[in-house]
Amino acid sequence: MNSDSDIGNSHARADIVKYSGFLDSTVQKYPYDFYKKLQENHPIYWDNVLNLYVVTTNDLIRQCALDTDTFSSKGSLDLVFTSSAKEEARKIRETSYVTEPLTVVTDPPLHKRYRKIMNNALSPKRMTNSKSFVEAFVSQTLDRMFAKGGGDFVEEFAIPLPFAVISTLMGLDPSMFGKMRIWADAFSENLKGPITAEREIECAHLIVEYHEYFAALVEERRSSPLPPDDLVTAISMAKFDDGKLLSMVEALSMIEQFVSAGAETTTNALSMGMQALVKQPELLDEIRNDPRKVESFVEEILRIYAPAQGLFRVATKDTEVGGVTIARGSRIMLRWGAGNVDGTVYKNATLIDLDRANPRNHMTFGYGIHHCQGAPLARIELIATFKAIAARVDTLT
Repeated sequence: MNSDSDIGNSHARADIVKYSGFLDSTVQKYPYDFYKKLQENHPIYWDNVLNLYVVTTNDLIRQCALDTDTFSSKGSLDLVFTSSAKEEARKIRETSYVTEPLTVVTDPPLHKRYRKIMNNALSPKRMTNSKSFVEAFVSQTLDRMFAKGGGDFVEEFAIPLPFAVISTLMGLDPSMFGKMRIWADAFSENLKGPITAEREIECAHLIVEYHEYFAALVEERRSSPLPPDDLVTAISMAKFDDGKLLSMVEALSMIEQFVSAGAETTTNALSMGMQALVKQPELLDEIRNDPRKVESFVEEILRIYAPAQGLFRVATKDTEVGGVTIARGSRIMLRWGAGNVDGTVYKNATLIDLDRANPRNHMTFGYGIHHCQGAPLARIELIATFKAIAARVDTLT
């Protein structure tokens, strides 16, 4: 990785006094002005705090995402926020299994082997079959909220829904929904920002707890003559082309992706969609009057708010992107959230347009070989939610 003094390319140094970088509180709350300035003046931006390059234009993001030889996913999540308890937490975690999101941090040809197994587990049939459960959960949850005159949409709806869906698909009892949320938070905590030593230690113990629970479940499924048809069984019994079962570490890593990958992002999309309807009540009228526009509404929410704002890559060789020299070993972020509001691609990019052509032409679920495999499930949850709200709710506050 280059030090700041080694990065001499002026194109990568955004002289934007108003902002201190991507962790600036103003950017975190409303990133669009910053995105626009970068896209117009510094499409490849060096962030001194994150110590990486951020790619912000739609075309350059797609270019980098497709070039997996130059921009590798191996080691891409090594950039994490930790505390003074890093070593103690590492020792706690090593008492169990050391897992990682396999389809996120691997390159071809290994990536293809893992992705094939994940694709088989998240089959179109399994996703389609989940629709009735999702719709029932949405209806029942809204009933409970209406019965008491309203409620906290995030805490009572947007958080429980994705955990209930993935837990049910995994064959878990409803009593486990809350625990799944706790485990998911532990997995993602050190990717969100600096954490305390106490929290890092707590997360390490929770991850070990997760390992113990699911390792026992995997062994149980493998020893059962007739295991249930769910995601845990699909992963437990999955085999590579050579006929070998996944190792326990591989099985737990894939199950971990189910637990953590889709929950928080779906919660964020649900929450931002609801916020948009509150701020722009005419949108609620529009999708109520024409339910076919719910899908366009969902895609616009996904595009503009991009619950996963970006993913990381590591340069495997000295290269150049957008006129900026990037040295071997440098880390870059493909900022999907910026590319999704690139004014050269989308007219009135930050406005929700329910008549926008090709509404799925965004990168919220990634681009290229790492496109999110849970995208169909997320769409099922979002569409079911906003169809129900449009049909059953008159006003939102």
